[in-house]
Amino acid sequence: MKATDLRGRSVVAIENAERLGKVEEVLIDTERQTIAAIELASRAGEMETIPVQMIRAIGSDAITVETGGGARAELTPQRRRRGPDEAVQSLGDLLGSRVLTYDGNHIGDLSDVDFDPSSFRITGYEITAGPLADLFGRRKRVPATPDVHFGRKLMTVPEVAHAEPGRAEPSGESTEHGEEARRESRPG
Repeated sequence: MKATDLRGRSVVAIENAERLGKVEEVLIDTERQTIAAIELASRAGEMETIPVQMIRAIGSDAITVETGGGARAELTPQRRRRGPDEAVQSLGDLLGSRVLTYDGNHIGDLSDVDFDPSSFRITGYEITAGPLADLFGRRKRVPATPDVHFGRKLMTVPEVAHAEPGRAEPSGESTEHGEEARRESRPG
């Protein structure tokens, strides 16, 4: 599931069937590579944080939460904005981050975060090289590994982590080496 798909989804408390609001932001723990919480705007206009431990399910129409009694009993009002030096970052702050390999090569910008909705573990990061590349379905996917790091509007990944799916030959050789082998085996 993509983290951006959570934005705008309704949040409903199971205990009293109260609609608490809509997801405004997704909070990501970049060190643990997990979704940490969602933020929603309540009817009173105040931002409230719901930790993932309170989420019962992510459905196609709504996210259901168990609040332990009163609908707002355990919701935490947002009191401060998280900074880039902290492990928990908002999805909005991370999107658009430049992605550099350890060798200093810019491979694109972060366009989305994939996660497992049952465990909230991040499984990978979508990287875009721009609108034209997106048009032709050329987004890259970087797997979530301990070697992925975040800073202020910057993400670093190991060189091997950004290999495009479908670019390797069945033998495991790269496309370039596979082409050389085909040229050598041609008659004449």
